[in-house]
This record gives sequence, C-alpha cells and structure tokens, in this order.
Amino acid sequence: MRITRHSPLIIWDVVDGQTTLCHTRTGRFFELSGAGALIWTACDGNSVEFIVERLADTYGREHRDQLAADVNTFLSALEKTGLVEVDDSL
Repeated sequence: MRITRHSPLIIWDVVDGQTTLCHTRTGRFFELSGAGALIWTACDGNSVEFIVERLADTYGREHRDQLAADVNTFLSALEKTGLVEVDDSL
C-alpha cells in the first residue's frame, strides 16, 4: 500500500516548525506538528511500513507497535478528509 498527498488539491508549507495544509476544494485548513508532520512529509508515494519505520527511528523502536497503530489511524483520517490517496494495488 502506497500513500500519496492528494495533489494538486492540497497546498502546504512548513512555517516555524508548523505544517499547514489547505484543501483547495473544501477550503479547510489543517495544522500538523510532531509525528503528524513527519507522517505528512513521508506521504510522497511511500509505503505505510516505510512511514512507520521513519517514526520508529525518531521516537524509538520500543514503541513500534503503538506507532504502527497510530500511523494507520492518522492515515485513515487523512484519507477521509481527502488529503491523501491510498493505492492498495501494490
């Protein structure tokens, strides 16, 4: 499964460590920081496993199972709001 940002519908930038997203079709704004921002930046065609490993490198391998659950929950929320697309064909 590969995750990609829903371009060109999403405009985003990082300012002062805060990641701000705008969904141009809905006009909704989102602000991400910490793990959410790391997950967002990894959503450029990477697998969920890659994203989990990236967070485990940052937050510690002892939390990997919880990170995996949290990443899946967060990605599901991003998909429901139209911010990312999930490609299940791989």
